[in-house]
Amino acid sequence: PWPMAGRLQAADAQFDFKGTVVPAAAGTSVKLDAILQGESLDALARFLGYEPPKAGPYRFSFRAHLDQGGVHVTGLEGHILGFAPWKTIQIVQGDVSARKGGWVKASIDAELDRAPLSLSFQAGPPTAGEPNTTAWPVQLEASGSGAVLTADGSVVADQGGSRLQLATRVKGNRLDALGLLAGVSLPRIARYDLRARVASGDGVHELRDLAFQVGANRITGSVRWDGTATRPRLTGRLSLGRVTLGELLDAASKTSPRKRPAGLPDRPIRLDWLNKVDAKLDVDVSGVADSPVAIEKVGAALTVANGTLGASFRGRVAGADMRGQLELARRSNRPTVSLKAAVGRIDAGQTLRQLNLPDILAGTVDAVQVDGRSTGETLHALLEQADITVQIKPANVSCSGNMIPRQVDVTVAGAELAVRKGLPVTAALTGTLN
Repeated sequence: PWPMAGRLQAADAQFDFKGTVVPAAAGTSVKLDAILQGESLDALARFLGYEPPKAGPYRFSFRAHLDQGGVHVTGLEGHILGFAPWKTIQIVQGDVSARKGGWVKASIDAELDRAPLSLSFQAGPPTAGEPNTTAWPVQLEASGSGAVLTADGSVVADQGGSRLQLATRVKGNRLDALGLLAGVSLPRIARYDLRARVASGDGVHELRDLAFQVGANRITGSVRWDGTATRPRLTGRLSLGRVTLGELLDAASKTSPRKRPAGLPDRPIRLDWLNKVDAKLDVDVSGVADSPVAIEKVGAALTVANGTLGASFRGRVAGADMRGQLELARRSNRPTVSLKAAVGRIDAGQTLRQLNLPDILAGTVDAVQVDGRSTGETLHALLEQADITVQIKPANVSCSGNMIPRQVDVTVAGAELAVRKGLPVTAALTGTLN
């Protein structure tokens, strides 16, 4: 054996190793103990030839054995900080093998912000298909926080490049636990099951035949991300059946505020991404199962363009047609939202009964118009500082009752209700009294 040691350094990346070179009749082999560390991924990514994500510092140690058959890495340990969306990724134990003939296998135990994750991966050996085409079978399985992900497919390479095709499935018993692994906050909902066919290649990534069952809610459709455009573009269509909103609200209220970080309503709204992507997403909802007022046949077209998020929506509420437009943008460096909506003819008495309110009105409201706008850094602030005007015109609603001890009959021909921050709620009515 020939002892060897060395250091490779490029910018802030440093690779230290020591070990032995063992000559043999069957071929020379190398055994190394190595440490790879740096302050960011920039130098390492340039060396490997890809655009680096923002992350660092990092430090990894491992043992490597190189011979004529390939490379075998054992005892992989280390960490990387600031790899979004996680603060810390800790590699507890890892083994990686790359063997002659294009066969790769990996097994890694890690922690993502202290949430445990076990990952196993296998690819190859390659098989020849159509002329000038090679396919590498790929299998992936990951588990942690009650979630299990499986993927089975292949990487197909031809003269036009390479494409990844995977049939994937993610399922578990708690959606919020999955959020710990994904680095986002998710509602506390039991039972979820996501299936999709993943297709990726040449900067275009797609989720096809998407089926997402979360609690009693089911989402189907497809989504496409095109990274080759001048500005990355997201497109797709999603369909939802009968949505159960109460399940989401009840689940969110079960966790004590003292035991969880600031919820979604209190987090700063970040809109920097609006200037970096374009999007067009169509969403259809057949109905809301647990609404006291019938909400059905809801459709929305979401667009992102020129730094503005817009949503035009339509549907039926309380048996009446509804249309509206929502716009979210940054004005004077603060999130600003505006809403305009119109609802057609509504049976006033029937709507009150559906809302479990006193049945004191009779007749129909021919049209309701809602106009609102607000500015604030969080969803909570937007709600607190909203200016909302509701107009009912024309209307033909009557109310009868006894007052001191005479009967009073009121017929409302028009109404306007205004809510503004720091000012009294005002209402203007026109009609007849007795």
